[in-house]
Amino acid sequence: MKRIIQFILPVILGAGCHTAKINEADSLKRFNEIDSLLQRKEFFAARDKWVAQTDHLTRFHQLKAGAEIDNAFNRLSSSTEKIESLLNDYSNKLTDKDKYHLLRISQMNHSKLFEYQKAYDDLHELTTGYQQQLTADELYNFQNTKKIWAALAKEPPQVITINDNTTLAIKHDKLGLQNLSLSQDTLSIDFIFDTGANFSTVTETTARKLNMRFMDTTTIEVGSITSHKVRSRIGVCPVFNLGSIKVENAVFLVFPDQALAVPQANVQINGIIGFPVIEAMKEIQLTKKGEFIVPKQKSSHPQQNMAINFLNPIIYLDRENYTFDSGANTTTLYDAYFTKHKKEIEPFYKERDITIGGAGGSVTKKGYVITFKTRINDQPIVMDSIELFKEPLTDETYFAGNIGQDIIKKFDKMTINFESMFIRFD
Repeated sequence: MKRIIQFILPVILGAGCHTAKINEADSLKRFNEIDSLLQRKEFFAARDKWVAQTDHLTRFHQLKAGAEIDNAFNRLSSSTEKIESLLNDYSNKLTDKDKYHLLRISQMNHSKLFEYQKAYDDLHELTTGYQQQLTADELYNFQNTKKIWAALAKEPPQVITINDNTTLAIKHDKLGLQNLSLSQDTLSIDFIFDTGANFSTVTETTARKLNMRFMDTTTIEVGSITSHKVRSRIGVCPVFNLGSIKVENAVFLVFPDQALAVPQANVQINGIIGFPVIEAMKEIQLTKKGEFIVPKQKSSHPQQNMAINFLNPIIYLDRENYTFDSGANTTTLYDAYFTKHKKEIEPFYKERDITIGGAGGSVTKKGYVITFKTRINDQPIVMDSIELFKEPLTDETYFAGNIGQDIIKKFDKMTINFESMFIRFD
């Protein structure tokens, strides 16, 4: 990927920022090219084009593209400021579809900043004022999510305090999943940690041990990659520790114990530390020796090769966009990869049934088991026996696949920095 500055140049919002008047039609054409990339979730290409063409965009088009790009690269407050400027200064130029889209992004920003009341307000406006923009599934999902923010509206935000450098041993359970010891006073409980989990989860028994506050009047349905639904309620953990890291007011989805049990392996999962907790640590490091490290002083990297699609980390490898999931043992490729590399796959591999599991069950699709090749640090990486789904797992698949621990283990250390937005392999 072309090297860019670590921090994207801010959009110049003031008047008089150009020496020549910008042509509106030319600006619209350039904006539409950027917007088309954003719609396809090609965040890195959209970012590069936006930076290169900022001086040729009107302030209106700078703000429209910049609001979404800032969201994707975790500049949440900046994204929100751009959205407010658009709604306040250009309301007459925005269509209902535009306003709907901006409110969706605003809701993401507020939720990731733990501003639950504001997230609820955005969703309430979406579901009451823009129903014509919503499909039945979107309306259902928004109503379901709105229950979460309503229940949390008066709850304090999550706070993470990193008192010192923290190194924890990663334990592997019978399923091969990575666990960390979470502590509270004299209590110590193993939790899976998983960057691919949109929310942290916990069993009801474990939640009670940790003295979580239950939102007893709220029950929601939680989806998974397999499209199955699992009923859950919401809990807030007042405090827990991971080494010298103190986590306060973390939100958990509370499941019945059996929903997180794997009886065929005689495994009871206590809970999962998900993306909202992990991201708030700002930087984590995973080592080949089995260590989970959170440094007090953050590191740096010349590339900004990570974006976030709502709560899912995206990594840019060898001109392809992948989701990244520290909880996945193996790398999995999706139908978008198949479509792009079809001529390299169909003549050489035999089609077969591929099954993937998730919360609530499993799903089987047509696919292949292939040799997967990519490049990291300008070095070739070759992985045998990688499962490739020919058919989509969801209605919309934008990413080439999901990067798992099998690739991570080829390196001594991997650093994930959510502040400067990079993933570095050493």
